[in-house]
Amino acid sequence: MKLDLSIKDLFEQQVEKSPSAIAVSQGGEAITYLELNQKANQLAFYLLSSGVSPQNIVGVNFDRSIEMIICMLAIIKAGCIYLPIVSGYPQSRIDYMLSNSGVNFLIHGKHKSINTPVTQVCYEDILPILSKQFLTNPEHRIQAEDVAYINYTSGSTGKPKGVMATHKGVLRLFFCTNYSNFSAQDIFLQHSPIGFDAATFEIWGPLLNGGECTLLDTGLSTLAKFRKVIQNKHVTKIFLTTTLFNTIVEQDCSILAGMQQVLTGGESHSVKHMRKAIESLPNVDIVNVYGPTESTTFASFYPVRNIPQNASRIPIGKALSHTKFFILDEKLNPVLPGNPGELFIAGDGLARGYINNSKLTKEKFIKNILALPGNPKVYRTGDLVCELPDGNLDFLGRVDNQVKIRGLRIELDEIEINLSAHEKIEQAIVVVNESTRLGKQLKAFVITRGESLSSQQIKKFLKDRLPEYMLPNLYRLVETFPLTAHNKIDRNKLMQMDKELESC
Repeated sequence: MKLDLSIKDLFEQQVEKSPSAIAVSQGGEAITYLELNQKANQLAFYLLSSGVSPQNIVGVNFDRSIEMIICMLAIIKAGCIYLPIVSGYPQSRIDYMLSNSGVNFLIHGKHKSINTPVTQVCYEDILPILSKQFLTNPEHRIQAEDVAYINYTSGSTGKPKGVMATHKGVLRLFFCTNYSNFSAQDIFLQHSPIGFDAATFEIWGPLLNGGECTLLDTGLSTLAKFRKVIQNKHVTKIFLTTTLFNTIVEQDCSILAGMQQVLTGGESHSVKHMRKAIESLPNVDIVNVYGPTESTTFASFYPVRNIPQNASRIPIGKALSHTKFFILDEKLNPVLPGNPGELFIAGDGLARGYINNSKLTKEKFIKNILALPGNPKVYRTGDLVCELPDGNLDFLGRVDNQVKIRGLRIELDEIEINLSAHEKIEQAIVVVNESTRLGKQLKAFVITRGESLSSQQIKKFLKDRLPEYMLPNLYRLVETFPLTAHNKIDRNKLMQMDKELESC
């Protein structure tokens, strides 16, 4: 069974099958499976000869490039764990990631050195040394349960947490699965930041199936350049964050017209945008995907085909193969179908836990709470869901995004969804403003579709959809929302922007 193998094993199988096929391309450059394998082998032997041992952690700091892929693969082939570092991260965050993970070695591209005591080398500088290394595959065996990479995600404590993803977790995305079909004819567009777990799908999806991974040039993010790459390279599969998906649908949906499959997720989807997408792209398989990093990129999928007229949300669907869902109440008892509860995930996609954080690992990756054979470990997502009559899951919001104002419980997601239902509103974010003399108040940030819209008009619209206690007290019209490095809305920066505007 392929899930018992490793990324190294399956990539090397593809090299044997199609050594001359294009593995990775970027602009006018390309590298075959054989060339990629040999270059990665040389770097793997260099790492091992430099004192790096299997299961050591090696940092990777590159602009998106073919060299980046070579280094990631080489680290895997050496039996090590790669730690992606996103360019543009604050130095303090990088320092914490390196110290918390215990990185042993760091490889970087030109002009990407980091101020750190960790041993680091520039890939381009060691090419003469690499040319003398072995071209053959390293012979050591990597276990499916071994950690493949570490992704750092935001932490509720104010410090990021390092999620340890396993080889098996990655492989279960691409083999014996139910949400997509993968083949050597696939061409994936790799455009996500290397530290975002969508990159796992974009890189290893094609490379473990004999397909092509085409890289978007660093800095190219305009829709016209997306169109050029997608059409010139005949891209078949792409993952888009909800925000980027909505932007493309709004401005130029035809960019995606030639795709076989578009996967999108990361935040709750707008029914209006999704309806426009399926109407404009009848031959494209559009799939809403959901999944925390702790369950290796995707945990559920929902093929979006027909949207009922009265729909207010897009379901997150059903579990991927080799993944199980449990919906539990506050006492960790199963809820009845149709009732809301917290989602717990089990299966092969689960990460090993958080590196050097046994306390948080124990809190989130729980054992022996379900009376099931083998007492599987489950991950506590903090996401509220309910099971619909057809077995799909409806995402209701976050357990920790629930607020209490004047003794009443309010889900911010519900207000945002209803705001976005206004025909003149492009997108809306609701936050709790706690620094007022009146106590907690709801504040809505709204992007319109270029048309004038007053606070009174918005409030009147919401009054027909929500009870009085759920209506925001304040509204601010903005032109855009600040985004994180992973193309998600940065609520902290949004609040900071608002404070700066108020002080002007």
